[in-house]
Amino acid sequence: MKFTCSREELVHAIQIVQKAVSSKSNISISPVFGGIFIRATEGSIELQATNIEINISASLDATVEEAGVAVLSARFFSEIVRKMPGDVITI
Repeated sequence: MKFTCSREELVHAIQIVQKAVSSKSNISISPVFGGIFIRATEGSIELQATNIEINISASLDATVEEAGVAVLSARFFSEIVRKMPGDVITI
């Protein structure tokens, strides 16, 4: 997966979906509950998070060079994106 997007828009989308990330340690059930699911498809990125009770998703425009999916730790992904320099980032 490889995509380029606005850092500000990605930070905003992460903040939206992060509200559904479980604050309890449900990682033993599945790593999905402590992470953000990322799907990169042609022209957009979709982020999703869940805590069994609710599911929140957000999408943003992006230049996708290589489509793909991944689940990343919500906390670490958020910290990394916020600390990256520049207005446009490539992941």
